[in-house]
Amino acid sequence: MLSALQETVPLFVFYHECGHMHVGDSELKADCWVTEPGVREAWLDKKGIGQVCQSFDGMPETDTHPSAQRRCRNIDQCFSEALSRLHPAGPSPVAAEAPRRSTDAEWTNTDTGFEHSTR
Repeated sequence: MLSALQETVPLFVFYHECGHMHVGDSELKADCWVTEPGVREAWLDKKGIGQVCQSFDGMPETDTHPSAQRRCRNIDQCFSEALSRLHPAGPSPVAAEAPRRSTDAEWTNTDTGFEHSTR
């Protein structure tokens, strides 16, 4: 499955699992942990976050994972914070449009982050 996705998604998944070694069982903290190395190593940007959110495929909350919507809001916030920490005087990042989904739900990149909507 991972080989068929964009390069950012497998990197995100790998770093997410590594993040558990640093932050414990929390999915949201592991997602957040990914953003700092992703920004520092320049493989994570707004477009990549859109790809990651699309890969969550609108998953509802389960006993072990928050919903896709909650995870994407968290990742977007953590990404903004990582950008501020690592590039405090740099130019503002250009927001990329979230990838279109073929299902009835989609992620839209807004001025305040990614929002989930249904058609």
